[in-house]
Amino acid sequence: MANKKAKKKTTKKIKESSASRFSRIQKSLPYSIKCAYTRLIEVHKLQPHPKNPNDHPDNQIALFAELMKFQGVRRPITVSSLSGFITKGHGQLAAMKLNGWDWAPVDIQEYDDEAQEFADIVADNALASQSRLDKAKINEYIVDLGPEFEVDTLAINNFTVEPLDNMQGVKDTKQGGGGGKPKDVKIIPEGEKKIIHVNQLAIKSNKKNKTESPVITVKYSGQNTYGHSAKISGESSVIYSPDKPQPCGAIVWIETTAEVRVYKIKA
Repeated sequence: MANKKAKKKTTKKIKESSASRFSRIQKSLPYSIKCAYTRLIEVHKLQPHPKNPNDHPDNQIALFAELMKFQGVRRPITVSSLSGFITKGHGQLAAMKLNGWDWAPVDIQEYDDEAQEFADIVADNALASQSRLDKAKINEYIVDLGPEFEVDTLAINNFTVEPLDNMQGVKDTKQGGGGGKPKDVKIIPEGEKKIIHVNQLAIKSNKKNKTESPVITVKYSGQNTYGHSAKISGESSVIYSPDKPQPCGAIVWIETTAEVRVYKIKA
């Protein structure tokens, strides 16, 4: 009985000693680790699984490396206690090496046999590949993240900021939208308050991707309408408020209760 108590006490001391050591190492790192983990292991000691069927192209690893500089390390690399090889996180290991990072958070997991270990490696990649990314929803939500948000941190190739709107497709019969390309117009009636501002994210995305997504946002009654130009048929005020910006981050905007026609260039 005394031997068992002594063994438990020794094990507890070892765990506390390891946790203390990991904490000291983590605090000394020039990058942040933002996930739970079993232990910290030097990157050069981690072994990729020889049967990993998932290929990571160089451009993916380069993007992953840049994302970790922005986000920090948000998930541990999984290592099998059965084989000692990595089962999840091969791309992360390559990205950490590219960044020149020395220590990786690791989660040690048990597998019943080699078949279960291999199935987990394949299923981890296969399940992720079966999901669908709804870019329309991303475009809808991204508007409220502010003008300084970097779309590259989404890790979506050739992503273009093009918010969905509620344009009704009403044909423009007036010249208020300007000449040139044909346009759709959304008429927002007089009476309700409207906030009009420029979407800096869309401007940056247009410049980068050589696109013509609408950059003017008109907010009213909990809705957003997007266009390339807007005509205000009445009084309006231009407001500069750096201390109390709009939820989307805009610090300069136009307010009006007059009718607003929002024009969107047809593709």
